[in-house]
Order: sequence, then structure tokens, then C-alpha cells
Amino acid sequence: MAEAALREIPKVAPEVVLRPSTGADVTQLIQLARTALGEGVIPRTEAFWRWKHEDNPFGASPAMVAEADERIVSMRVFLRWRWRYGERTFEAVRPVDTATHPDWRRRGLFERLTRALLDAMRAEGMAFLFNTPNARSGQGYQKLGWRVVGRPAIWVRPVRPLRMVTSLVGRAERPDGAPSPKGQAAPSTAPLGSPDLAGFLQRVRRNASRLTTDADAAYLGWRYGECPGLAYGVAGAFDRTSGALVAFRETLRQGLRELRLCDLFVSRDGASRGKAQEVIRELLRDHDVDLVTARAVPRTPEASVLLRSGFVPVPRIGPILAVRPLREGADLPALGRLSTWGASIGDVEVF
Repeated sequence: MAEAALREIPKVAPEVVLRPSTGADVTQLIQLARTALGEGVIPRTEAFWRWKHEDNPFGASPAMVAEADERIVSMRVFLRWRWRYGERTFEAVRPVDTATHPDWRRRGLFERLTRALLDAMRAEGMAFLFNTPNARSGQGYQKLGWRVVGRPAIWVRPVRPLRMVTSLVGRAERPDGAPSPKGQAAPSTAPLGSPDLAGFLQRVRRNASRLTTDADAAYLGWRYGECPGLAYGVAGAFDRTSGALVAFRETLRQGLRELRLCDLFVSRDGASRGKAQEVIRELLRDHDVDLVTARAVPRTPEASVLLRSGFVPVPRIGPILAVRPLREGADLPALGRLSTWGASIGDVEVF
């Protein structure tokens, strides 16, 4: 049904045609991203593209392109995602990798490509879209029906407070999210190969009354174990019923060395909270950083661990979260309320 909706999209103008993207377009899409956006922090390679858009365990990314003279001049891509809310799951998509060639901007291609994909996702039965627009692009999204939910609080553990103050008032060394320049071996992801991982994740029901990624062993292996170009690590101690698991990476935030705890899974028993605290202490010993960041929802085991580990929640420094429902129905949670979302840093991190 979605494919039929995509095939029926009319021409934007005599010289421009909108069409669904295919696997044969990858080289052109990567070149368009480099031309329109530059190299940036994220590696613009075929390996990264195929990992992100073809190997995703939630499904391949639907995409639309605008083509002129057999050359792709604009593209719109939605990354598939699956959210859990209690015992229910919801299929969603996240707009990513938007690019228009400089010679073809201000012709309405962004809006037309977006509307075409929205129609296709609605026909497919998708529940909603979510993304983290910047302040500049946020107004454009609101015109297309997005609602700004807010900024999830980020928990911060200062390691070098004086360094943090002096850096924040000076110029940033590198863009936020850049890999740390510190030379070190790639962090281990060995826990992802544990035969106990699937059972542990099934027992850990984080934030049952909030939206969280439907994370299983396949998802964690893809997200943190196979990502080319970004050095994620995974540490933990767990068995099939209890324990703790942390996914992390070292990066830069306004020139500060940051250890970003992207995902934190903790069982509800006291021993598991103790294991999680021990894992965080070991990470602090192993990483020469200025601060550590994480994300947790109040009154959860993860929040308890962060509080006991010296973290404090800091409001209004997280990414802007926006959402657009694609269907009406009582089964949908209150997407416009920030309290509905239990997203981790790894869920909303730009990658």
C-alpha cells in the first residue's frame, strides 16, 4: 500500500520528478550529503549508510528523492524505530539525512518530499514520527504538523568543574558530538555476545509507563556493536535475571571531554543498582574526561544509580524533542507530554 502511494506521486515541476529511492542510489545520496552538508562529525561513507538504513533491525529506511536530468538534487529519509509503552509497541519513523543541492534550494523540495513520505507512512499504518530538530529547522517542522514536546533533562556528573567553567565561556574546540581526540583502543563491546543478554533484557522493563525503545539483543548489537565510524563501548555485569548494562562513547561537548552514557539498563533489585554504580566507577577510572552525561526518568532504578553516583539532572540542555502523530486513536499515549517519554540519550542522539 505504501509502495503504491509512493509510485503515484506527481511531478513537482516539468524538470523535477519525485520518486522513491532505491539501493542503486546510495553513491549519489552520499555525494549529495557531502555537497550539501559537508563531511561533519558523522562519517559519510557507504558502510555507515548501509548500516544505518539497510541493516537496522527495525527495518530498511523509506526514502524519497527529487531527480532532475537523471541526477538526484534533494533527498528525504526516514529512519525506522520501534517504541515500547508498557506491554504495547508502536512503529515509528525519524526524519534524518535531509539534503538539497545548493543549486536547488528554495524550490519547495523539502516540503514536497516530506509530505510524500508522510502520506506513504500513513498508508503503511505507522503510528507517529519523532525527531530532534535544531532551533532553525523547528519552525519548518511545525508548519508541517510537528509538535514540540520539550527538552528532556540530561543528568550530569562533573569531573573537572573548573575546566568545565573555563571551557564553556571560551570557544569550542570541536562541534558537539565530535569523537574525542584522545588516542585509545576501541572500547570493548564483549557483553553484547553474552548468552544471558536476551534474558536480561526481557526481565528489565525500564519505565513501563513511558515510551522507551523496544531494545533487544539484536537492536543493541546493531546500535552499539556494529556502528562503523563511531567507537561505542558496552560494559556490564548481569545474568538472565538481574544486573546492569551500560552503552557509552567518549565525545566532545563545547571543547569538553564528555563520557556519554547512551543507554543504561538496571534491574530493580538493590544488588543490580550496586553493580551499575560499580560499572560507572570503572568507566570513570578508565576515561580521562571532564564530565559524564546520562539520561534517566525519576523514580526508576536508573535514576537511583545516577543520584548515588554523583549525577544531577539539568533541565533544558537536552535536545529538542518533536513529534507528529500519523493516526488518531485511544491506543496512542500522550505524545505531546514530556512526561510520556523515557527516551535515553542513545534513543535521541544524532547518528
